[in-house]
Amino acid sequence: IENDADLQISHHILKRDLNFLIEHSYMLALNGNRRELQKVLNGLYLSQYPLYHIYDHLLTPVLHLLGDMWETGVISVIEEHIAAQGIRDCINRLQGIIQLPKSEGPVAVCINLANELHDISLKMVENILESRGFKTYFSGQLTPSLRIEELLNRIKPQRLYIGSTVISDPDR
Repeated sequence: IENDADLQISHHILKRDLNFLIEHSYMLALNGNRRELQKVLNGLYLSQYPLYHIYDHLLTPVLHLLGDMWETGVISVIEEHIAAQGIRDCINRLQGIIQLPKSEGPVAVCINLANELHDISLKMVENILESRGFKTYFSGQLTPSLRIEELLNRIKPQRLYIGSTVISDPDR
């Protein structure tokens, strides 16, 4: 804890005040403040919040809020992209402190297909699987479908996760 703001965030983490943390994390992401957003994620994880809880109950609502604000014109697409990239960076950094089992178990492949640009949710899935002992393969975004079958035959995963975006209004 470096200052009064850190103390306030710690207070909200300990109180499990997710409403405050969602709004706060949204503003941090929107303002490009990855360092402070990282403190929130690390604080939650080190306070024994389950990883899925951090992703489902904090980051997913923040990402939905960003999408809603972009869709309604409150923020620009570039602001949404910068905020989302900051969240992606923080997820990657959080992965460095996640306790992993000593041995790897089943194999899971997490892929996005050729036209899929969104990979944050799939990265969250991969992190959760890895924390539960899976050996994971993560493709990131825009994965060409050529030779996927070859890869699957070679590594023989027990699970396959495919990320996709749901479009609720295809006419927009």
